[in-house]
Amino acid sequence: MKKKVQRPTVRTIAEVCGVSRTTVSWALNGKPGVSDEMREKILKTAAECDYKVDPKVAQVMAGIAKDDTRRAMTQIAIVSAKEVKAAPPWKGNDLLNRFYRGFERRIEELGVGLNSFWLAEEGMSNKRLSDILKARGVEGVVLLFEYGSEQPDFDFDISEFSVASICKFIKTLKIDAADVDIHNCMCIAMEKAKEFGYKRPGLAVKRATSARGNHTWESAFLYEQRMFMKKNRIPVFVGEEEEMLGLLDWYERYQPDVIIGHEPPSLSHLRKNGIRVPEDVGYIALEEHDPAWNISCVNVHPRMIASAAVDLVLERMRDGVKGEPEIPKTVLIDGHWVDGYTLRKQGR
Repeated sequence: MKKKVQRPTVRTIAEVCGVSRTTVSWALNGKPGVSDEMREKILKTAAECDYKVDPKVAQVMAGIAKDDTRRAMTQIAIVSAKEVKAAPPWKGNDLLNRFYRGFERRIEELGVGLNSFWLAEEGMSNKRLSDILKARGVEGVVLLFEYGSEQPDFDFDISEFSVASICKFIKTLKIDAADVDIHNCMCIAMEKAKEFGYKRPGLAVKRATSARGNHTWESAFLYEQRMFMKKNRIPVFVGEEEEMLGLLDWYERYQPDVIIGHEPPSLSHLRKNGIRVPEDVGYIALEEHDPAWNISCVNVHPRMIASAAVDLVLERMRDGVKGEPEIPKTVLIDGHWVDGYTLRKQGR
């Protein structure tokens, strides 16, 4: 049934079709990233509403320079915080590199220009970065932090940019974010522990990682412990240091038969102290840092998280929202299970 719309705009078409304004803009301007079925629905709705594309707006949205580089007029910057160990690409940190590859893939799909910066780079300062971004015509910024680090005090002035972050964990800013659904990941891990026949699962996390996730790892674990007998429910280990000091004492005292944690560092600490995995204890990692390690784990889909962060920034750009939005939002990506060698079926 045809739905009449007064003074049709991208917003009203989005409401009729049940999609975001971002999706409508891409469909109307021939951008990739929209399914054929949805594109057809949007174009049909636009025609029914008698929506007219402003040719000047269409030209800007197409935004491709005439030179052979096909550099997009719309520019987005990926800004790595100071605590990230180096500028991209990051050697030895496949997790961060998969975030970055997610940025690259999404930005290429959308025909947007990519700029990469590291706040700890020699000669870089907040003012210099701001000046560079303005000079390059950058309107949107995605902030990237060391995944699992302590919440940083981030003092870069975002008031002139549309901004989102990877992971929702900045003390001083209330901005849009893309992150993994932590509760979903813990539920997956605990279900797998039960499926493999483990009876005494234990959770081991760094305090910084716990705080970064607003203690959702522990709360989800304690909720899921209800599946196990009371006598087999053991307390969470929270490590104060990167080296997870005290983990071995906790393991010997409570004797978990499977440990759920972040790798690095917890599995590395067990191995260093002669604990065999999976012979002595099973292990489930809460993110897949490197697929080559073949660890039983939950894949948090860093590429999809990065892609979602880009979409958040573009949406704020289209809405003309700069700095902190009135109501920030977070997009959560589900994890999924990845089989590895660190679990084995338990006898009944």
